[in-house]
Amino acid sequence: MKTVYITLQGSVVRKKRGGLEILKSGEVVERLLLKDITQIVVVGNVTLTAGVVEECLDRGIDVVFTGYSGRYRGRLVGVLGSNVVLRMEQCLRFCDPSFTLELSRKHVYGKVHNMLRLLIRYNYKLKNPDISKAVKELKALITTLPDREEVSSVRGVEGRASAVYFSVFGALIKNEDFKFSRRTKHPPMDEVNALLSLGYTLMMNRVEGAVNLVGMDPYVGSLHELENGKPSLVLDILEEFRFAVDAMVVRLINRRYISKADFEFASAGEDGGLPVMLTRTGFRKFVKHFGEVLEEKYLYSDDKVYPLKEIILNQARLMARHILGSAEYQPFLWG
Repeated sequence: MKTVYITLQGSVVRKKRGGLEILKSGEVVERLLLKDITQIVVVGNVTLTAGVVEECLDRGIDVVFTGYSGRYRGRLVGVLGSNVVLRMEQCLRFCDPSFTLELSRKHVYGKVHNMLRLLIRYNYKLKNPDISKAVKELKALITTLPDREEVSSVRGVEGRASAVYFSVFGALIKNEDFKFSRRTKHPPMDEVNALLSLGYTLMMNRVEGAVNLVGMDPYVGSLHELENGKPSLVLDILEEFRFAVDAMVVRLINRRYISKADFEFASAGEDGGLPVMLTRTGFRKFVKHFGEVLEEKYLYSDDKVYPLKEIILNQARLMARHILGSAEYQPFLWG
């Protein structure tokens, strides 16, 4: 599975001899082979010709549209998966309170476990007492999940765990040019939050592509409340993979792959005038590293090693089998 990011503003993408050509001012600047592509992320002011749209629909290539902040705008959707039985069973199973409660516990367990692994790994060298205290509280929180008898109570554990985790997240950053005091989302108020939000959006796009490929309804989930336009199932599965974005952001900052020069304060207009966002150069750097994160290999539940992008797809497939009653869903646990 290969994802291509098209970021050249004012460019036109056309179909040419079994591939794609990206043109700017009438000149070809890049050629891509369609046979290698499973997802295209179109960023900002990029035009796809009718031929490209038709070819992507025919080939089942997932096309996602975002702004430069990573703000999700929509995706090109062809014929939905033919697995009607799976979707019907999904709707029935997710109406069962005991089914959704148990799944919610598992998603939160996976998220908090992976938060813990990240903090423990970094604190092995840092020896930060605040991180040690946070680790202790997270360990205590995770043990309360089996006793939570309502999904709303499980959400409370997730909320508290996130608050504890982000209260010490700034201690992981050792580049004096960047500061992090708290998580801000709508909108992100500083550079670190901007990177986290962008990374989560890119990861969400990847998870949603896997959910669609398997044939499930992305809007019917358990942990996240059902709302119009909210891909609850996607957000549920995403919780298990946020750690990979967090680790990438810390790495990019601490190793100075990303600098202050890669950010700008947005004016009103595109993306709603976010307070801070990556420049076009910064965005290209970020998506390059995000692609590398998807290729990083992890030990999976079958004791085999897979790239993260395959683990995401495996988790979507496992969820489908769980819905159909042929397997038991387990969250992805790092380390």
